[in-house]
Amino acid sequence: MRKNLLFTFILISLTVLISHAQQYSPEKQFWDYFTTRVRHVDSLPYQPKLLSAISRQLLKIDSSLGMGMLMQFQDKQVIHVIYITAHGNAAKFDQVRQLVAASPVINNAKIIAFEPAGYLPDEFSVGETKIKTRDVYFTATNDSTLSVEFYLQVIKDDDREDFLNQFQEMVYHFIGEYAFAQVNTLGINDISSAKNKAALKPLKELPQTINKLLAK
Repeated sequence: MRKNLLFTFILISLTVLISHAQQYSPEKQFWDYFTTRVRHVDSLPYQPKLLSAISRQLLKIDSSLGMGMLMQFQDKQVIHVIYITAHGNAAKFDQVRQLVAASPVINNAKIIAFEPAGYLPDEFSVGETKIKTRDVYFTATNDSTLSVEFYLQVIKDDDREDFLNQFQEMVYHFIGEYAFAQVNTLGINDISSAKNKAALKPLKELPQTINKLLAK
């Protein structure tokens, strides 16, 4: 009888400890901090000190994480989208998902995982060179790994490293964090080297092309 009582007591104690640990998980602590300090989500972008404090709390969970915010129009209403990002670090994506899964319901706001796809600029500059995005083309394949080859005007060697960085950053923001992380190989080529120009697609079609390839 005593052994049964002792076993029951230990089981209850373990259950309480597990429940306590879940209740005060780092993710829950972060969102408790967020909700007790952010009264109106729409004013958050105009409170730099509060944003810095929230960022510091987020870094306590993982130094790779960050938070961003944008607005969407839905049913004639403004919805504030708060996204948790790992800045493209796929090894931290599960951490991002856990944090979003623990998020509370916030009025007029939506909390999502990963920086969403953005817009494609008309042009981008590298040094004194300006490149129209309408003059950039690509091919993409998904033979066990996703590969994207870009074709455009050649950049002179002196500016090539800056160009590669700026071009990849533009693509990252255009197709979104998750899609960009799925690209295993990203090549940049002189458009004159394209063997089958009829197969080239304009850059603006990249998001839907990647989505289709990932869905296979």
